[in-house]
Amino acid sequence: MVSVWSFAILCLIVLSGCPAKTPVNKESEPSAQADKSVGTARQTAKILDGALHQLRPENLGIDSDLKTAIPVLNTWIKIRKESEALPTVSEKTLAFFGEAQKEILESVIFDNADGTHIRDSILFDEVAGHVTTGASSDTERVNRVFFYCLRNVSLLSESEEELPLGAYDTLFLGRGTALARASVFFEIMRQLRIDAFVLAEKPVDALGEEWLIGVLVDGKVLVYDPIIGLPIPPGKSPSLLVNQPVATLAELEAHPEWLALLSPRKDQPYRLSTESVAKLKPMVVTDPRWSARRMLFLQESLTGNNSSLVAQALFGGEGEPGLWDRVSGSHSRWKELPPVAWPYPENRLQKMGKMTPTMAQLLQDSFRPFEAPVEMVVDPKTKQMSVGSSLFRQFRTRILQLGGEYSQAISAYVTIRQLSAIPGAYPPNIERVHLIAAEDAFFFSAISKIEDGDIKGGVALLTEYINRYRTRGRWRSVARVALVDGMLELGDLKGARNALDLPISQDPYRTLVTLIKNSLPAANEAESKAPAGEGQPAEIKPADSQPVETKPAAAKTEPAADKATELPATERKPNEQKSEEPQPEEARI
Repeated sequence: MVSVWSFAILCLIVLSGCPAKTPVNKESEPSAQADKSVGTARQTAKILDGALHQLRPENLGIDSDLKTAIPVLNTWIKIRKESEALPTVSEKTLAFFGEAQKEILESVIFDNADGTHIRDSILFDEVAGHVTTGASSDTERVNRVFFYCLRNVSLLSESEEELPLGAYDTLFLGRGTALARASVFFEIMRQLRIDAFVLAEKPVDALGEEWLIGVLVDGKVLVYDPIIGLPIPPGKSPSLLVNQPVATLAELEAHPEWLALLSPRKDQPYRLSTESVAKLKPMVVTDPRWSARRMLFLQESLTGNNSSLVAQALFGGEGEPGLWDRVSGSHSRWKELPPVAWPYPENRLQKMGKMTPTMAQLLQDSFRPFEAPVEMVVDPKTKQMSVGSSLFRQFRTRILQLGGEYSQAISAYVTIRQLSAIPGAYPPNIERVHLIAAEDAFFFSAISKIEDGDIKGGVALLTEYINRYRTRGRWRSVARVALVDGMLELGDLKGARNALDLPISQDPYRTLVTLIKNSLPAANEAESKAPAGEGQPAEIKPADSQPVETKPAAAKTEPAADKATELPATERKPNEQKSEEPQPEEARI
């Protein structure tokens, strides 16, 4: 079915194609031609705006779909190419990607995969904008994005199975491997027009490989550890500070012993040997769509609010270097190297195509909580309750959060969190989805506060989350890391140390936790340096403490107050109120 918006655009095209049969004065032909060109430009601009509107993350999949958006985009390019020449794909690019990708590179027709590519770019552009607001240098921008990914993409535990997800879905779900988390980092960096790439001796597609991340800033390659989740420090203890200096590759080559600073113990050497540093080579993150003709042409038309990066040529031309040109030219050892692409994204697509029914079900289950809440409807004849439609409120709220609309997201998450207050009101399978959604909303709310600059509020909510979901919380490990980061920013060293001492089984952040713990001053020194009013950290209960039982409240329209954790008196804001949410049962997957 054609949407109302698409129908309106088609009508505009038809009407514009029916000129009046009035004789044209030859003397006025140039003016008439100019008017026609202006009219066509305005028409195509409206068509493009309409297509991009439908492809925005908050619309695609809910209020619009690819079946309606892509035809509009193809109408736009059809009109434009009648009077304009599209860019060509260089022979070098065709040779790099190979014959199998030639159609993707040279086609002038947009397809569904292009639609998701554009949607992804829009989201990552929005993330890049709000995460780096206020940064004073490119190094700080990179650090901000790196730690944003650390907080917002929780590493999978050893017992969780990896799903073959792209960067967009990894960020949306908020869970993935170190490789998946790195893919999110690369896409945000791309939108900032800062080149980031993999550093390794050979192609990397497994966690156990020796690889790092390089970021090109001011002609130098900054180096980050994507597995531990820290910048490589230039000869000092690692930290979670966004304004910290980062070692360059040239510095690491001169001082490979610095890598030992990222080893948690002397008897556990760092996974990269000092000899391997001099052998690291770049692998750029790209695929054929970034160099496709239609994408390069579309990029030229994106301005103002629609300025996301959708095309990035691998090789340059006419004096403008491409991605590989810039990266390979940043180090003397790389200038003669053949171009190499990171194989992880392509391998992920292949795994997606070979997905087993079990994996497909797991993937569906992972996204199911974002359909919450699910309505219960009453049959007017039988008066029996039955499961109705999904409202997708969690989906919409998650998009608000990722788009930087934190205040709106926090308010909207409240209703989702309250789903845990009504046990027994839904069938077991729906109740399970609601419990997971409620826990997710709790953690997302806390992270939203941190990202919005409300560090105290975020620390209080993260503390409350850890205490509520103290044994099987889905976000417990990453919540502890975000909590420690917030406490250190507040100067609460004692609280940070207490949080770091919290035992968590199968913690994928255990190396990071150990490194940060080792970097903190001794307990007595930390207490003596704590700022006034920050000496009493929020209390975190041990993992083996007994959870508070949840008892359904009878005949109440408001959920019972939760008394699991209260913000200490020294940190409570004057008008801050206690949480009015109930103690939920733990959501289990």
